[in-house]
Amino acid sequence: MNKTIATFEKMGKPIKVVMDEKANLYLKHGDIKSNVLFIANHPQYGYFYEVSADFAIKVFNKQPPNKQRTIHLTDSSAKEAKELQERTKKEMKLKQDLSEINSLTDESKIKLAWGTDHSFIVGFSDNSILSEMLKKIEKSEIDIAKALGRKADETDLGDYSMTKYFKITFAELKKLVAEGEAEIAAKERMEAEKEEQRKIEEQKKFEEAKRTGKPVELSRYTTFCNNPNEECNIDIVVTYALPDGSIKTERIHTW
Repeated sequence: MNKTIATFEKMGKPIKVVMDEKANLYLKHGDIKSNVLFIANHPQYGYFYEVSADFAIKVFNKQPPNKQRTIHLTDSSAKEAKELQERTKKEMKLKQDLSEINSLTDESKIKLAWGTDHSFIVGFSDNSILSEMLKKIEKSEIDIAKALGRKADETDLGDYSMTKYFKITFAELKKLVAEGEAEIAAKERMEAEKEEQRKIEEQKKFEEAKRTGKPVELSRYTTFCNNPNEECNIDIVVTYALPDGSIKTERIHTW
């Protein structure tokens, strides 16, 4: 169903901006219309619609200069039209993805491709919901074969990569996601506990520095020398808690 989403006037001619059922845009003046090829923002003139030059000839009875095949029609409505089109296409894509997911049952057979730097469900590589599910599994770094309790059904060795294929049910995929989420949560709890412990230890050192009136070492690590004029390769960086509550950093060159 076509829908007029904006109107504007150019050279005394009223022009409608219309969106069709697939979220394609076109400009219309009476019975004359042209697909919007794209919308962009010119740094000097602002947002514009790019349409065929034939539209300008028919609507404005004017030939574009230099035999241009397209023209730009500037109008502030182009920005809102672009945003609405992008939002509508995103909603349509999500609806399509949900429809694909809803068509699957726990017993549905799917093929999981798991590579060194990629993962996807064969036949569903463009489904955003499945992609998010796979991202959770990737982030968790769980062992797929171990979690499933079996080896890959197929292995494809490339020049610089390896892809393993697992024939699984949709229920097994959901189980992998659940295990991945649990692993991620456990790692986040561990990191939070470590950070809390680090803060406690740091606070103790600041209290010691204040009590003794002397610097107390907080940390030290090695890194590459930052001074090309020094004849060394490695520096030792040491941070101290000072009695006044501030932090001091010293860089020690090694030879």
